[in-house]
Amino acid sequence: MTRQALDPAGRDALRAWLARGAARLNRYAKLIGSVLFLFCSGSGFLALFAYLQAIGRPDLFMPSLSLGPALFAWLFAVALIALAALACLLAPSLILALFLAQRPSDEAARRLLASHAYRIVASGFALLLAAAWIIPLERVYWVFPLLFAWVSLATGLLCVGYPAFRRALGEPLAPRGHRVRGGDLLGFILSASAMLTLAVLAGVFPAAFAIDAYRGGDTDWDLLKALAICLVSMLLAATPTLAFHLTRGDTLRKLRHGALALGLCVALFFLLSLPFFGVLTYAAARVVHLRETEPSTYLISPRYPPSTFAGRGWRAQSRDEDGGRTRIEAFRQYRFGTMNLLCPAALREVRLRRWPDLSSTCLAIREADFTLLPVPETPPTPAVEGRPATGTCVSVRALTRPPRVLRQERVCLFAAPL
Repeated sequence: MTRQALDPAGRDALRAWLARGAARLNRYAKLIGSVLFLFCSGSGFLALFAYLQAIGRPDLFMPSLSLGPALFAWLFAVALIALAALACLLAPSLILALFLAQRPSDEAARRLLASHAYRIVASGFALLLAAAWIIPLERVYWVFPLLFAWVSLATGLLCVGYPAFRRALGEPLAPRGHRVRGGDLLGFILSASAMLTLAVLAGVFPAAFAIDAYRGGDTDWDLLKALAICLVSMLLAATPTLAFHLTRGDTLRKLRHGALALGLCVALFFLLSLPFFGVLTYAAARVVHLRETEPSTYLISPRYPPSTFAGRGWRAQSRDEDGGRTRIEAFRQYRFGTMNLLCPAALREVRLRRWPDLSSTCLAIREADFTLLPVPETPPTPAVEGRPATGTCVSVRALTRPPRVLRQERVCLFAAPL
């Protein structure tokens, strides 16, 4: 927060606003609690539908509906992932805010510094994407000195061409009344360039999110469109701090405009990258084990004959001791309530963007219609000539004499040689 934000008038206005808000919360506590419960339940179902839509199986939404602890655990995971993604998305704004936090107390000088810093960062975003387009992946380390050199050059040119920018940049670093020499000016430029370069590099996060949510082709025109979406996403990520510092008025007015800019930027980002919500829910599904990528062996009910798994990438077999049931190697792509979506083990490495085309291969099944078989224990390999025996090793811990130092040893049990 800047020094201007700590003025007495702004502090009193913020305190009065918080007091009015607390009084309203106390008056309408029950109503707010009911609305929050309905909102959380609706958000959980919406996130569940977004996940099923992302993997191409929205038909499983209605059979999965159930209101219980699993729904709220799922909502909590989605909210946690969304907050982490929002923090990464706004990383350029946060670094710009940190850069401007200790800058001049004069409001006009701060607005000038904020607008020029935003222009420098925006040009750095464009250079970063151009370098990603031109420079091969094995030479990507050249991007960092290139960005720092460009930001330093732009900052130096602004210091030379705009004395007001130079004074605003050096005020917090130079003592009052101290004459700024060439060496001091170089230090100001390098310190500011380091922070602004860090803000440019933080633009990688919104660009990565936009690329993850992009569903275009692989032609040059599609790649140019993807780069344009990345550039707009980067600019949106740095806009809330600019809106806060360019607003004229007290602290409360600045906060309102900054929050409004934040909401608009997030909404525009989602409009540009609609599948991004599916990316968030896909990541949250792994956290609450709604999706498990570890393959297992399942024993399927006789209602699903072996012909169900023929020619669809399944590894299935029938044994006499299974009583007409089929064994398959699969992993759970979806599990909520009693509904499961089992997919062939060969698809466990498939990326999210390909799932809408491949999800029809998977089997939607209730938990009552299959049994998860335990993982078979692998017997130790006996020793043979020219190769050491292998077996099971365990850790043995024992207490020694005072001062009771904990000692740990490894004991291995090997198979007898043939």
